[in-house]
Amino acid sequence: MTNRPVPHRETQPHPTLENSDLPKAALAEDDLSQIEQHLNMCDIGDMSVLPSILRHKMQSAKRLTGDIPDDVVIGGSRVIYAVDRNPAQSGLLSHRARAGNLSGVIPVTSPLGATLIGMSIGQTASLTGADGTVTTVSVLGVAQHG
Repeated sequence: MTNRPVPHRETQPHPTLENSDLPKAALAEDDLSQIEQHLNMCDIGDMSVLPSILRHKMQSAKRLTGDIPDDVVIGGSRVIYAVDRNPAQSGLLSHRARAGNLSGVIPVTSPLGATLIGMSIGQTASLTGADGTVTTVSVLGVAQHG
């Protein structure tokens, strides 16, 4: 597991900061195509925060080719994260899981999963919950699958 300290960086997944100079997400080609499929499955009238997070990731992410850096959260990786100043949690980021109550699995199709994908160790981002509350999520560690 990669769990090394890095300088504090911030990123914002919402379109309100599209033109900012904050670091972007870094997405593997497979994650980009999976995110595109997730967006195609969203209802046109879907007013949840999920489509906007996923669209922003697609539009602003740095595309990764070749070897994926060990500190980047990708589909299939186990991520250690913290929300606000709460204790660290971990979960397996999955494109195939659907939002619900799956213990230890973080669906990319959830606001948490959509925010985490493409982040790197040390990055923080705003996380908007289904009820509209905004918290901060920080990536503390990443272990790549396979």
